[in-house]
Amino acid sequence: MFRQTGAVVAVANSPYDPSIAAAAAIAELAKEELIIFEAFKEGFHADAPTSAAPMRARRMPIPEIQLLSTAGIAAAFTRLHEGLVVLTRSVFNESVATTIASIRRVPVLIIESAVDRS
Repeated sequence: MFRQTGAVVAVANSPYDPSIAAAAAIAELAKEELIIFEAFKEGFHADAPTSAAPMRARRMPIPEIQLLSTAGIAAAFTRLHEGLVVLTRSVFNESVATTIASIRRVPVLIIESAVDRS
């Protein structure tokens, strides 16, 4: 059984990851908490401003490598009551989304990184 309420979690690999804006919009409409997993690649500092995230977002820095194993994902999501996870296609291996959905029993929304306007 899936949860019907809970925080919206963006799994981002940079402060400009599109999953942040998408998760923020969904969280606002659903009146749920926004949590940003900051699995930032090297070159981004933990104190970098996160684009499109409201000030009330809970920011949680996590090592990107932690999202590469089932045990790491389980540990990252410990004590969260998320209702939806949002991540960007091609940013993380697609098995990350499948693993999150399977072990956390929540839907995972995979968004495109950019829209081709041509």
